[in-house]
Amino acid sequence: MWLCRYAVRHPFLVLVAAALTTLAAAPGMRYLRLRTDGHALVPPDAPEVLYDRQIRDEFGVKDQMVVIVETDHPDGIYNAHTLGLVRALSERFARLPGLDPQDISSLATERSDRVRPGTLDFVPFLEPFPESPQQLQKLRFDMEDIGLFLGTIVATDHQSAAILLGVRPEQDRQAIYIAVRATIAAASTAPDRAFVVGAPVAESLLGVHLLEDLALLVPVSMLVMASIFGLSFRSVWGVVLPLTEVGACLAFVFGLMGYLNLPIYLTIAVLPVILTTIGVTDEVHVFSRYLRILEESPGIEARPAVEITMEQMWRAVTMTSVTTGIGFLSFAWSPIVPVRLFGVLMAVGIAFCLVWSLTVIPAALSLIPARRIRRAGPGEGRRAGFLEARLAALGRLVTARPRAVLVGTGLVAALGWWGVRRIYVQDSWIDAFSRRSDFYQHTQKVNAAYHGTHLLLISWDTGDQPDRLKDPQMLNQIGLFEQFLESQPSVGGVIGTHDYITTTSYLMLARRPGSRSIHENRRTLNNTFHFYRKIRGEYRNRQTMDEQCRRTLITVFLKNANFMQTGRLMDAVREYERKRLVGLGVKLGFAGDVAVSQAMIRAIVNTQVISLGLSVGGDLLATSLLFGSLLRGLFCVIPVSLAVWLIFTAMGAAGVPLGVATSMFCAITLGVGVDYAIHLLHWCGRQWARGVGGAEGIIGALAVSGPAIIIDALGIAAGFGVLTLSRVPTNSRLGLLVVLSILFSLLGTVVVLPAVLVIWRSRLRTDKAAEPDTPPSVSQPLG
Repeated sequence: MWLCRYAVRHPFLVLVAAALTTLAAAPGMRYLRLRTDGHALVPPDAPEVLYDRQIRDEFGVKDQMVVIVETDHPDGIYNAHTLGLVRALSERFARLPGLDPQDISSLATERSDRVRPGTLDFVPFLEPFPESPQQLQKLRFDMEDIGLFLGTIVATDHQSAAILLGVRPEQDRQAIYIAVRATIAAASTAPDRAFVVGAPVAESLLGVHLLEDLALLVPVSMLVMASIFGLSFRSVWGVVLPLTEVGACLAFVFGLMGYLNLPIYLTIAVLPVILTTIGVTDEVHVFSRYLRILEESPGIEARPAVEITMEQMWRAVTMTSVTTGIGFLSFAWSPIVPVRLFGVLMAVGIAFCLVWSLTVIPAALSLIPARRIRRAGPGEGRRAGFLEARLAALGRLVTARPRAVLVGTGLVAALGWWGVRRIYVQDSWIDAFSRRSDFYQHTQKVNAAYHGTHLLLISWDTGDQPDRLKDPQMLNQIGLFEQFLESQPSVGGVIGTHDYITTTSYLMLARRPGSRSIHENRRTLNNTFHFYRKIRGEYRNRQTMDEQCRRTLITVFLKNANFMQTGRLMDAVREYERKRLVGLGVKLGFAGDVAVSQAMIRAIVNTQVISLGLSVGGDLLATSLLFGSLLRGLFCVIPVSLAVWLIFTAMGAAGVPLGVATSMFCAITLGVGVDYAIHLLHWCGRQWARGVGGAEGIIGALAVSGPAIIIDALGIAAGFGVLTLSRVPTNSRLGLLVVLSILFSLLGTVVVLPAVLVIWRSRLRTDKAAEPDTPPSVSQPLG
């Protein structure tokens, strides 16, 4: 290839150009920013997202950070110290930049049914501040009697109190979270404790964990790859050159992101580890062949050895990079911007590594004396020959019984249908945290003592006629719907207009027994609405009901909400709407972080399933074109497709759900795992072109390419294995799935593919995709 020849003949020019390109891109990393909010992971034009945005704008809905103040006091929170901390924190939070005092809800801000003397102004529960036993007991009685605040701002066991902080989607949640944590640390004193949970906190912590992961996993993955190269090639240059390529690639890709003002989304956070792992796989095959040529021709100089190496390898290196890029480019059709960007950036990184492999690597090798890069130490040739001999023996065994191998493989694949059909989609943002993490433990505490940390908002729309919500029959229908929601298994609590109005009626009528109901008298009911607006205030009233009293929001609290449970709940709501509300002219809609999460999970998983077909089709098309044979293209995708099928089988059998992270392994595997078959078929073509018969040609190709294929696969498996060290369990599971799928791809390449090739060898020998031969002294395989 002219590019490789140019690099060998003008090495200094190529190295200077590569260095200048990297140095020009690197400063862009200064402009990188992290974006971890869940709204970034959904299609911006998805109906669920548009409806959620409409509801948020109309009702002023904000996501909630939940600060919990807990105590071990025998009287629970009803002591001066704990209530004083709740009041102090509420006041300090109101002064934090980015937080609106009206969006803070606690015992210190919520109004009771008492008024200041001589006024009609309702006072908060902590005004005047309760200190005497009688006042504290009265506060406890109010919480239990009113009921609305138990499970929302007061724990059901009375051992903790919550302070709810409203955060807008566009705000810097990381900055607010840090400020809230600092405020808690400055105000909290023993024996009381405070911590913070909620969706905005999860997003902030995920960003922190991902940055911590990058600081750990990227160096570890580089160390792993360095160890693989060092043990395989026993050469310092065999380690330095690939790692230099990785560093340049990361600087180029992330510098480009900075210049283009592209944020680091959750999907992109694992990109450095993946690029570090797969970006240098081409060098495994280039170095293996280069060292083999040096061993076979002891007197050969570096420059001609490099030219021969690249002449033999450029086609296979190009094909593997193209198919790997296609695997990741399948994400480019995703409607989700972060997923699409992940695929494009991975393709850009792979293209960068391909150009580097075809230019910088041969240029550098041509400048390094051959004697300084040959394998060091006695017995290296014998060890290399031993591995080739074992692979040749495996090839003879497989090619002698190809039908037995294929029948066994077919049976395993057929039995896999039992596991595949058991696969289900399941995900939750809480799954992104280790069960041992403080955040996970704190969230479980809140789920146990409160209604739940996940909010599903259901809008009740009565149409265009004003004041329909003031119709007693409509309010009673809302009450029946609230009771239906509370009966659902995943629901921790429900608060809606019926609850608000009946409780207001109870308070307005001096807590008279039997007065917690909807009045049939329209005048009394209107007075109840007026009293409700007065006691709640216009700002809070707007968050539950529109000004024309046509639409209201019902808040559904969920404990440990996940995709399947929430999906069943939403289906049940739709069924209830169809049977009981359509005739009343009522329409229901979903909003809130849970509704958006449902759309996000469904969209991402659907995208991965689509990318599976795109990856297989793209790999088949690319390999067919590059090999000049549809049959060879089909053979290239057989091992990796089998690997993906076996992983799906294992997931179904083990009950591992298909989620946002676990579904990503498909495109990664199809992009990377197809490389091994390409290299084997590449060398089969060279063997057949030299006149080596079908089975013997396959055995010889396996002996020549097999060592590098094994090193490549083990290196990638080890690199992705680093992800199992991640603090984010979903990334850890992704790493494990990719490791298994790569090993299955390796097994399919060295066992199944040779059996297929033997059966079809007569047709393959007449294929036209054979490369011109090179001198026997540098191409004849050992073993």
